[in-house]
Amino acid sequence: MLGHNLGSRYAFNDRMLFSDESTYQNLGFRHVPEEETAADKKAIDLLKSSPYAQKLDTAGLFLRQLSERGPGLSALLTPHLGNSFTDGKGGIERMSALMTSAPALDPNKLDQIPALPLGGRVNFPSCCKSP
Repeated sequence: MLGHNLGSRYAFNDRMLFSDESTYQNLGFRHVPEEETAADKKAIDLLKSSPYAQKLDTAGLFLRQLSERGPGLSALLTPHLGNSFTDGKGGIERMSALMTSAPALDPNKLDQIPALPLGGRVNFPSCCKSP
């Protein structure tokens, strides 16, 4: 009412007063290795008692495929926040118990599907589609 001007830097919700890079440097979402190991163990325990327990070999196959292709995908496997899933060279560092319990990856076996191919689609039953 008095005509004091704050400027327009606070007027828009799509502007930040600091850069993304400084945000990544100042926010710490990393855990110590002991916490990561405990979280992995708990996650595997939960998965083994879940409805997906009979399908964990598929997740292990995915991790095996990722460990083989990881060195060429380092840009896709490098997180901006939090701990990495890999060791920085493409090797799987987390949830490796799933990988070791999976069958050997054989590209000639057509019933092994470690992941959907690029451009692959998941078809949901009509009851699960959004309106």
